[in-house]
Amino acid sequence: MTLALVVVPGILEDEESWREALAPLGLAVTVAANRGESINAMAASLLERAPDRFVLLGHSLGGYVAQAAALARPDRIAGLVLISTSARAETEASRAGRAALVAAARTDFAGVVARLARAALAPANRAACLRQVEAMMLAGGAERFAREQHAAATRPVFAGRIGAVTCPVLVITGDADAVIAPAASEELAAALPQARLVRLEGCGHMPQLEDGPRSRAALADWLQGIIRGAGPSSGT
Repeated sequence: MTLALVVVPGILEDEESWREALAPLGLAVTVAANRGESINAMAASLLERAPDRFVLLGHSLGGYVAQAAALARPDRIAGLVLISTSARAETEASRAGRAALVAAARTDFAGVVARLARAALAPANRAACLRQVEAMMLAGGAERFAREQHAAATRPVFAGRIGAVTCPVLVITGDADAVIAPAASEELAAALPQARLVRLEGCGHMPQLEDGPRSRAALADWLQGIIRGAGPSSGT
C-alpha cells in the first residue's frame, strides 16, 4: 500500500522543515500551503488539491485545519495525525493576545518572532533549534503571520464534534509545550474513538524539530497500522 501524506504546517512554518523532518520515512509527502482567511477556507483549499484518499498531518494551526478537513470529508481521510494542537475553543484572553502580537509585528516583527520562537521550544532544546525556528518564522513574513493568527483566533470549536472522526488518529504532544498545553492534546485524544496518544518527554511545541527521531518513530509505528488496515491501539 502506497500512502500519500499531506502535511498542514503551523503558523509561519515552511515546507522545507517538514520535508527534512519526514524524509527518513520515505513517504510521498505533500506540504499544503495555508490558503484562505479562515480555518474552514484553508481546509476547503487543502481538500481541493489533495489526493482522493490520504493520511493528513496537522501541526498546531495546521491541526485546526486538519480537524476541519476530517470533519468535512471523512471519507477521504485514511488516517489523521494531530501534533501540538487542540479541539478547545479560543478564549477571549488568547484572542486578545493574538491581536496584540499582530499589532506588535507591524513595527517589530523580528522581536515578535524572537519571543515566539523561544516559547515554542523547551528550554533544553533552544540551543540546538532556536536559530532554525527564528529564521523559518522570519521568512514567513508579517502579512502571513497576521492572516494565520486571525484564522486561529476565529477558528471553529471542534470539542463536542471531533468524536465523529472515526479513522485512526495519532495525537502527539510534547510534555513541555508552553504554547498548547499537553492537557489539550490529551483531551483531544480522549474524544477520538480510534486515537493513540504519544507524549514526548522533554519536547515543547515543535517535537518534529526538537526530537525528530522519536517523532518519526511514533509516526512510523502508527503508519504501519494504517498499512495493515488496522487502527492503532491506545498507548503512550
